[in-house]
Amino acid sequence: MQPHSRFNPLRHLWGTQDAYVKVQQDGKLVTGTDVEAARREGATDMEIHDSVLIAAAFSMYSRYVDGLGAWQPDDPEMYAQMGQHLAKEGYTQPSIRHPVDAGAVVAD
Repeated sequence: MQPHSRFNPLRHLWGTQDAYVKVQQDGKLVTGTDVEAARREGATDMEIHDSVLIAAAFSMYSRYVDGLGAWQPDDPEMYAQMGQHLAKEGYTQPSIRHPVDAGAVVAD
């Protein structure tokens, strides 16, 4: 494998997003033609490997979260607050200081 280059994911977006979409559907759909297209865009073998791995992981995580019936905030302000927290604290501090117990009964 080639070592990592100065990888710019926007420049190396596999020429198109076809390969990424294929990985989401079934990794076996990615062809040698897709890999060659990525190489022509300047991606190294390691970057291609990492791109496939990331696409597969995101697909798995999405299915996992969907299977758990997880929810996401509807209020855009929640995302702004989370972004500010991450910019300031990184991932070292939880964004929720007092997590809600999912099994707790909420009084009206």
